Amino acid sequence: MNKFNIPPRFVALLVLLFIAPSLSMSYANTSSFPKKIHLQSASELAYPPFAIVHPDGSAGGFSVDMLKAAAHAAGLTVSFKVGQWSLIKEELARGEIDVLPLVSYSQERDKIYDFTAPYLKMTGTVFVRSGSQNITKISDLKGKDVLVLKGDTAHEYIIRQNLTDRIITTSTTEEAFRLLASGKFDAIVAQQIVGLQIIKELGITNIVTVGEKDVASLKPTALKLEGFEQKFCFAVAKGNRQLLSLLNEGLAVVYLDGTYNSLYEKWFTPILPPPVVPLSELVKQILQILVPILFLFTLAGLWYLRRLVAQRTHYLQEEIQQRELIEKELAEANTKYVKAQHLGKVGNWEYNIITQKFYGSTEALRIYGFVDDGVALPTERVESCILEREMVRQGIVDLIGNGVPYNLEYDIITEDNGEHKTVKSLGELQRDESGNPIKIQGVIVDITERKKFETALRKSEKRYKMLFENAPFSYQSLDGNGFLLEANKRWLEHLGYSRDEVIGESFADFLHPDWQDHFTENFPKFKSIGEILGIEFQMRKGDGTYIWVSFDGRIKRDPKGEFVQTYCIFNDITEQKRLQDKVNQQNEALNQSRKLESVGQLAGGIAHDFNNMLSIILGYTELAMDKLESTDPLYSDMEEIYHAGARSAEITRQLLTFARQQPVVPKVLNLNDNIDSMIKMLRYLIGEDIDFSWIPGRELKLVKIDPSQIDQIVANLCVNARDAITDIGKVTIETANVLFDEEYCAAHPEAIPGEYAMLTVSDDGCGIAPETISQIFEPFFTTKKPGQGTGLGLATVYGIVKQNNGFINVYSEPERGTTFRVYLPQYGEQPVMGQNENRSKTQKSLGETILLVEDDLSLLKLAERILGNLGYKVLSTSRPKEAKELVEQYDGQINLLITDVVMPEMNGRELSEQMQQLDPGLKILFMSGYTADVIAHRGILDEGINFISKPFSPKEMAAKIREVLD
Repeated sequence: MNKFNIPPRFVALLVLLFIAPSLSMSYANTSSFPKKIHLQSASELAYPPFAIVHPDGSAGGFSVDMLKAAAHAAGLTVSFKVGQWSLIKEELARGEIDVLPLVSYSQERDKIYDFTAPYLKMTGTVFVRSGSQNITKISDLKGKDVLVLKGDTAHEYIIRQNLTDRIITTSTTEEAFRLLASGKFDAIVAQQIVGLQIIKELGITNIVTVGEKDVASLKPTALKLEGFEQKFCFAVAKGNRQLLSLLNEGLAVVYLDGTYNSLYEKWFTPILPPPVVPLSELVKQILQILVPILFLFTLAGLWYLRRLVAQRTHYLQEEIQQRELIEKELAEANTKYVKAQHLGKVGNWEYNIITQKFYGSTEALRIYGFVDDGVALPTERVESCILEREMVRQGIVDLIGNGVPYNLEYDIITEDNGEHKTVKSLGELQRDESGNPIKIQGVIVDITERKKFETALRKSEKRYKMLFENAPFSYQSLDGNGFLLEANKRWLEHLGYSRDEVIGESFADFLHPDWQDHFTENFPKFKSIGEILGIEFQMRKGDGTYIWVSFDGRIKRDPKGEFVQTYCIFNDITEQKRLQDKVNQQNEALNQSRKLESVGQLAGGIAHDFNNMLSIILGYTELAMDKLESTDPLYSDMEEIYHAGARSAEITRQLLTFARQQPVVPKVLNLNDNIDSMIKMLRYLIGEDIDFSWIPGRELKLVKIDPSQIDQIVANLCVNARDAITDIGKVTIETANVLFDEEYCAAHPEAIPGEYAMLTVSDDGCGIAPETISQIFEPFFTTKKPGQGTGLGLATVYGIVKQNNGFINVYSEPERGTTFRVYLPQYGEQPVMGQNENRSKTQKSLGETILLVEDDLSLLKLAERILGNLGYKVLSTSRPKEAKELVEQYDGQINLLITDVVMPEMNGRELSEQMQQLDPGLKILFMSGYTADVIAHRGILDEGINFISKPFSPKEMAAKIREVLD
């Protein structure tokens, strides 16, 4: 269809112009039809531009807008849902929906549905990929894979015409076009304009229509499929003739008032290609339009003039004959009734059954807006003012034929100014001596004001009920004893009760037990005060859970000041309470953290000095043991001293770990090796009652991490797993290689694409509740009882994993267990040195010179002795500033600087930089009881820094020196 295809539409409009009066009468006759004035309809998922789905999920499109406009014109409203075409057609057949806006008429469907007059005709065509040469006509579809919307007219057409036996159906037309555009299948059979719209919306550039030559313009056009002409109609369930009549009338109004053209321009003009019509064809079409128009207008004018003349002639004749009778009757009526009728807005009337004329008193005529006095009115004139004509006619028929009392209430439109009135009319039948009915006498009362008051009252009550019921807040009303009188929809939905469960029940029954007495005691105070604001308490929901609410309320009193009922609203403040509790917990945790930070600083300072003393104790003890035979009684005493010092050193290391001042030295390692070395300790840690399983992964990738951090991760996760098992259960440790691609990382923002070594610790214990699983890595968060956990274990694991550029996932089901998976990035295929390699023997000096700087004189003396015993030449000082003088005064080559990190005058980093300015090739070995920011960042030693922790043994010192020098 294009904008020059006018004659069929225009002729239809002319016909509608002449049948409009009968349509209006028909509409009035059926206006009382639907008890249900709201229609339920449905729209397809995607059939643009006839049916589309807006981003908010609502239905739209040409056919949807047409049905809305036609329903509105017929005095109806309509709402839409969205669904698959095959399913919503079945719902219409079953009567679950009232009307569908877009159904193509066919003889098969006519057996299932009733159809309105077609509001649009469209043809189907064939779509193929650009450059396709094997489909140029309809017969070429034979043996091809053809896509089609399931249940669509095109589907029925292909089957009916037996175009191909290889039909591929889709749930939406968009799906069909995406499949064809991606290179799948051969063609699509669809309605032309729908296909063009989908191509435009999806931005498809490789699909075109199969073309043919237009005879008139000699230009290619889309191939039209013979027999595939879709007549789009509104469809209703079979037998619903009254709804069908209303929809047809609505369509007529839509055509007449220009709505159809507006909708057509809106939905089709942006899609259809611009028309190309030859001049000769254009002239021919214009002539086809103008000639019928002129002829019809001429006939219409002649008919209208003749009708006016006939009506006027008939009226004049009747007026002459009836004037004397009307004047006589009016004079008698005016004497008795005019004044009383005017005061009471009551008029009397009379209907002559023989002449079919109406007579009305002055007040009756005034009510109807008739300006003529004392005339007999024709039936048509009176009925023209009555909106419910059929009801009034039937009332007269029932009175005359069956003796049914004539007592009606109906609406009229006054003749003089079109005022809308409501009247009540009563009539009594009069018969002649033979018993034949001759006339009806009655009275008419103007009850417009009363009806307006009643209507306003009903609307007010309805509006109040609607506002009350649909208010966005929870509303309730209580009687004087605290029992529920009203509760709106929001109240019921929010608390999870039905109306029958709450109305008439005591409000106290819906409160937390701790608040019931409080309400009972304070409700009388509320009634006396008359207002409450922001009262907080807990209410019980239908599922047994409790929420916090804040109540505002007022009292309604009667004119005497007596209590009538309460009006209260409440707001759910459960989340506010939860957030406030969380803030309080966080403040408490912050205070705890500050305390721990202070303790940590103290621990770090103590550990520094303590490590210096332990270094002296362990060093001299080891030197003394080297001079004793193992059989010497003193040797065992010295050995006990050494073991006590070593245990003290371990305690110091734990203090530094707690204070986060323990140096972290990442190494390239295999997780399997480190975990193997922990298995004995882990079995002891977990306990004999719990089944323990270790499943190392094969050919595990290497990672770079401080070995002690692996110990912390595994130990913390295993302790948590052990604590989650109440009686008996199983803890499993596994390792494996994993690879994460871009698609996985897009769904998991914490992951980076690449290869990882995975460490898994799982248990079959009590699991973690869903509402707390997001908090488990927060510092100081714990579900354990007081004294059973600090809440730092998982926070430490999380920090270590993040520190090493990894990530951690947790999966848990209550009562079924928990699995933690730690992913550390693969470092590479570098070889890993054994942990005990080259540690079995002490390596001595090769003649090197060492500059030693240590502010603790006792430790300085010990280090001098150890280095001297190893054969090194030692230059030593307790003051960093003297180190530069020693270097400048020394004539030989200094091979190594050994310096403490934390010293009063200058830290070790600054000293090393000054020394390397004098000798760029000088190697540095730092030693300290704890690290500082001068050589470490976030607890990790900088790349290339050599470090030895205090306390250390002479053998450890010897091995470390050779490691640095060699």
